[in-house]
Amino acid sequence: MRLQPESNKNDRLDLGFLRKPQDDSGIGGETWVPLIKNVSSLQIHYFDPQVNSWADQWTNPLRLPPLVKVTVGRTDAAVPWEAIIPLKRTPF
Repeated sequence: MRLQPESNKNDRLDLGFLRKPQDDSGIGGETWVPLIKNVSSLQIHYFDPQVNSWADQWTNPLRLPPLVKVTVGRTDAAVPWEAIIPLKRTPF
């Protein structure tokens, strides 16, 4: 996933991904698939249970963070969208 300009004419960004065929069958190259249009900001934070706080980057390649927080800001929304994604089960 990445941010990409909507067009060369304006400075609006879209959040999406590039899709590429697995085999080289000559069907075409990469295609852009936008997921969220008109994005003004994107933040990704990782929860570190050892210090009980959110970190800007995850540096331990041997274990996954238990939670990932994704925040997407848009120019037409007063409050950014936020999702907290659990990567492993937590006991409740």
